[in-house]
Amino acid sequence: MNRPMRWLAVAAVLVSVAAGADAAEKVVAKVKVHNPGEAMTDVVVRGALPLPVDYDKPIGGLALRDGDRVLATQVSVFATYPGSEKSYPVGRPEVVQLAAKVSLPANGLKELDVIEVGPPSPMAAAQPGKAMEEWLDTGAPIVVEATDAFGNLYRAFPLDSALVETRQAGGVLTERVYQAILTPADPADQAKPALKKFLRVRAYLTTYAGEDFASLALMIHNGSIDNANGTVYYRDIRLGVAKPMAVAVWHKRFSPAAESEPTIKDVYTWTACPPPTADGKVFVMPHGSAAVLRTTVFAPAAKARAMAYADRTPIFVPVPSQELWSWSNFAPARYGAAKIPMPLNLGPHEAARRCPFQQPDAGVGLGVSAAGPPPRGAHARPRLAGGGAIRRHDRRAGMLLRLRRAGGGHRLQRAHLGTRDDGRPQLGSAARPPLL
Repeated sequence: MNRPMRWLAVAAVLVSVAAGADAAEKVVAKVKVHNPGEAMTDVVVRGALPLPVDYDKPIGGLALRDGDRVLATQVSVFATYPGSEKSYPVGRPEVVQLAAKVSLPANGLKELDVIEVGPPSPMAAAQPGKAMEEWLDTGAPIVVEATDAFGNLYRAFPLDSALVETRQAGGVLTERVYQAILTPADPADQAKPALKKFLRVRAYLTTYAGEDFASLALMIHNGSIDNANGTVYYRDIRLGVAKPMAVAVWHKRFSPAAESEPTIKDVYTWTACPPPTADGKVFVMPHGSAAVLRTTVFAPAAKARAMAYADRTPIFVPVPSQELWSWSNFAPARYGAAKIPMPLNLGPHEAARRCPFQQPDAGVGLGVSAAGPPPRGAHARPRLAGGGAIRRHDRRAGMLLRLRRAGGGHRLQRAHLGTRDDGRPQLGSAARPPLL
């Protein structure tokens, strides 16, 4: 699998067709989405779908259909096959992401068709809700601050900094990645030694058409390649969201450092991640580590809808089939590192027999360990770890990745996070960006 450009080559297009679709529409896949709560109306549903290696039609010709109604669908390239043709220098689309607004029933599943509708009709990118649009247009909508071991304050404004990448931009959602550097808040203060460049921030902002909420993920890291600081000691990190927007941390058990409640000061609502300790001890972030914080930013009037969307995260899954495209179909066959059909039986013995890259206890090849949250103040340091038993988190590892080799042996590796100050991502051992 070859990833063009940075992570994703985005070819976001919208398909606009009449509800009375003609009989020539071809169903290429069926997908299901689960809603575990109350009914939701016109919410963004998205998911990934593998494509056969010889599929050469425009991906913009794919659309989701709800019953007889064809939905305006945003299609983006998620990954590509290796490039070997003049028409596809970076490879044909291997996996695509489809997104559309769908109404979901309460406490149940909804099945949608994926169809081919012919040549796509590009549409203008949709705008977020009025309150969200006005908030983004204000100066410094979010700010990240950190205090080092000597008491120096550092600050960065991610959404006002360098735009690294527009991953997707269509009529359903827009996803952008920003890069910022925490620098001294008062450069003239020479009373205590301060670093010219402290930690780095990558901000992942996703806005949704017509919605007054957005998904905001922050990776606050010590992985600079251009100006490496070595091990960094700090007293606190905090995120500020400008009024009138509010912020909520997604599933705090995954972000134990953000366990404190937000506070309001001046024009910002502040979320500490982590707050300073009562005994005055400092936190440590080794080089190549990161603190990851996933949040939802919302207008007060949109809180209920924003929280429902963030908690349920409606993502569709292709229905297993050998006739239609799915992760179990031998034609796409893009599951896991070995690019095999996804096993339908993930029992301990069947999973190990059919796919040597699967852990019998976890049922996945490369996945986040379910060993529980890291201790307060710990940071994510991706680690490839073997062994049948689930490994516990430690101060230096907030996320464990597990790999079983085909030969039955196990290997322990460290994957060090690294980026350049202009936003270009890189791993210390390979030219592939870390996945957030």
